[in-house]
Amino acid sequence: MKWPFMLAGSAIASMMLQGCSSALIEDSNLSEDPEAYFQPVEQEIDPIAPMVLRVVGYGAMDTDKKKSEVQRRLMAIRASKMDAYRSMAERVYGTSIQGSTTVRDMVVQNDRFRSYVETYMHGARVVSSDVMPDGSVETLLEMVIDQGFRNCLQTSDSQRFNVDCRASLGSPSGSSNFASSQRQRVQGEASVPETGFYFIE
Repeated sequence: MKWPFMLAGSAIASMMLQGCSSALIEDSNLSEDPEAYFQPVEQEIDPIAPMVLRVVGYGAMDTDKKKSEVQRRLMAIRASKMDAYRSMAERVYGTSIQGSTTVRDMVVQNDRFRSYVETYMHGARVVSSDVMPDGSVETLLEMVIDQGFRNCLQTSDSQRFNVDCRASLGSPSGSSNFASSQRQRVQGEASVPETGFYFIE
């Protein structure tokens, strides 16, 4: 009666030992050649196509009759150019807005705010400056936003100089999230690839 039980026990023990040995062999093979089991995934990301931002700046003729007509026209052209640069800076880098509100007895007593732009413009180009029939001047300014410029926007304030950034992109007093927010805005504007031109009224 004991022989059948002994044979069954020996068979079970041999099967268990064989399973352990096969598991050890698989573990050793996995440790020796992991690339046979895990293949690296290679995915190429298409670069974002360059786009052109265009803004319009406005200037008015000075009404001071002490200045000559040429002086007033040149000053109006200059004013429209500076207004276009400011509009471009607001579009690309954003506008800093500061405000304060005073509430007393659940009633607003005073509410005020101000906005300002402080940055360096690099790569903008004046397309045209036209004198309108009413005497005002309109200046068209354009700027190409390419992959190198986006890389500049991704850098932190303490690392504004690299191969793609030949000039400083902003004041060191800016916040750390400034570049990140502008990068998201620029990438979001690239969702219309038909023309690549963006106008700011």
